[in-house]
Amino acid sequence: MKNNVAIGALGVVLLLSGCAFDYYMPATQSVPLFTQKGDVKVLASAGLDKENYVGEVQCAYSMLDHLSISGAFSGMGGKKNDQFIQPDGVTFDVALGFYKSFSESIVFETYGGIGAYSRYPRYNPDYALSKYDDISDINAMNLFFQPNLGYVAPNFEFALSTRIAQWSFTKVENRAAPGTDEYNRLRQIAMGKNFVVFEPALTLRGGSEYQKVQIQIVKTLPNRVNGKRLFDTFHISAGLILVFPKGSQKNR
Repeated sequence: MKNNVAIGALGVVLLLSGCAFDYYMPATQSVPLFTQKGDVKVLASAGLDKENYVGEVQCAYSMLDHLSISGAFSGMGGKKNDQFIQPDGVTFDVALGFYKSFSESIVFETYGGIGAYSRYPRYNPDYALSKYDDISDINAMNLFFQPNLGYVAPNFEFALSTRIAQWSFTKVENRAAPGTDEYNRLRQIAMGKNFVVFEPALTLRGGSEYQKVQIQIVKTLPNRVNGKRLFDTFHISAGLILVFPKGSQKNR
């Protein structure tokens, strides 16, 4: 049964993920839905489609009553096509959060954090560059605020969250050939430098009390600036979340 759920989750990713490379794609949001002090939750997830793929790892810890911390790391890549040889990248973030249970099933959380993003797209020389080894270099920092509201049960969890992020592109080395769409998109990012994005997300989990398959869909608003698409429209991921409960609660 668990294998069927996992296969179905990956199928959703394959069907719904976009097929175009974007210079920014939102990360899977950390939505641990803590209900008590001392729990650790670890998530490993992946997303893929015809052009892009991403692997992500998250860890969150409810270190005090109502106070938690979280961290996340992801590696990004893309398959060779007419435009790109290999658009690699990495992103990470850390956050401090507040959580509170309003009943046995309803949990509210809010996180504030900081993150960094780097991407190094290498273009197909026939499409964009005169030198095969030239690679554009994009670096950014972000500050974000993220409230979560969720329903928690032993075998099922559901959450709505929204990340509000201020992205500051600190470095944009544009080595695409002038006149190409990729050159113009990177030029738009370099000129704008700072962007505020809203990222509403839906998270679904199902499985056992301490192991659940997770599917999350994140929408980026806006994804266009001055008519040019700069950011990914959706980020869809599927993975497995593990719960390591407080020692005194393992036998509850």
